[in-house]
Amino acid sequence: VAVLARIHDTDKNGRINLKDPVSLFMVSTDGSKETFLTKDNFFVRIWEVNEQTGTLVVTGYYDTNLNGRHDNNELNEVQMYDLKTLKLLYQY
Repeated sequence: VAVLARIHDTDKNGRINLKDPVSLFMVSTDGSKETFLTKDNFFVRIWEVNEQTGTLVVTGYYDTNLNGRHDNNELNEVQMYDLKTLKLLYQY
């Protein structure tokens, strides 16, 4: 099961809020195992499953200065994951 959630307090204000990144992780159907796909300071914008190739494509950006917003110097990134292994295949 794919889950999008804000779970990391990257702005260090003691609470999770809209300035914290949306993370993408997978949880087994019985809830016993979780695998984080994106890093703590990566803000997920859009994700899409490609059923033909068995991959998950994620777009977003790294908040390098941890100010909770997308600044001009923070570049967008596309990440591609294998759905069987949940390993990162490509970063653009």
